Amino acid sequence: MKYTVQKHTAQKQSRHSKPSGKNMLLALLMLLAVAGWAIVSQVPSQSDSGQRAHLTAEKDLGKLWRWADETVAGGASGAEWSVRWDGEGKLSSIEALAAALHIEQPSGNGTGAGTEEGHRIMKERGGGSVISFGNEHEGKLQLWHSGRSNVMQAFDLPQTFVLLYEGAPGETYRTISGQLRTVDSKLLEQGLSMRTSFSFRGDADGNEAEQKLTKLADGKLQESYEDGLTISRTYYSAHLNTATDSGGRKVNLQLAQFPDGTSGRMRLVAGVPLITGDYVAGANK
Repeated sequence: MKYTVQKHTAQKQSRHSKPSGKNMLLALLMLLAVAGWAIVSQVPSQSDSGQRAHLTAEKDLGKLWRWADETVAGGASGAEWSVRWDGEGKLSSIEALAAALHIEQPSGNGTGAGTEEGHRIMKERGGGSVISFGNEHEGKLQLWHSGRSNVMQAFDLPQTFVLLYEGAPGETYRTISGQLRTVDSKLLEQGLSMRTSFSFRGDADGNEAEQKLTKLADGKLQESYEDGLTISRTYYSAHLNTATDSGGRKVNLQLAQFPDGTSGRMRLVAGVPLITGDYVAGANK
């Protein structure tokens, strides 16, 4: 954030007048105070940093949506989209986040819809017990964190958490970006740090869909994997603002293409900066 200090024109002193030592000292102190305020004011706050991260994610989501529109059968809204937030924060802040998003903890021992997926995700994050939150009616937004032990409760210790939004086929960009905006605002309110990623899974619009999307993104190949059925390639695109490190390389776009085992149709999966979750998730819905 940039601050501008307005300049004021002081009255000229008489040629024969001399400022007193006291006045000079006051003037110097005022100058130092203003200079110090200007320097401190330009240090970005956590809120500023979070706002920039949100704007970056939303811009990249818009670009991936446009590329999907040209490479997915039925356009971008024909794909299944997901947004994932990986973060860290105090237990009290995580539970306040769940309440702000109207995600209720299931009754009983804290297990519920999506717990199996929660265990898989939290295993990626280094293990720990899993508390699963979920909206039983919608089943679209779920929250997992690493536990609610007596020690964690007593000292309100920081822990990892994952939020996952899974959109239904046919959802518009307005809906997906609106969900991103809503969650990001609640994360900022709680002062929680996060890393955002998003993916889509859909039927490829032709066998060359992956190559077409690569060309649209002007992707520079960084890594490649092939097992006979699935082809996965990771790129760096200067058109995207998000990036992460993978094997010492800077990457921000992962694409995978494979034949669906049931329909036989070619599936296209894309993720920024990487694909999160199983490649085939949602393929047989």
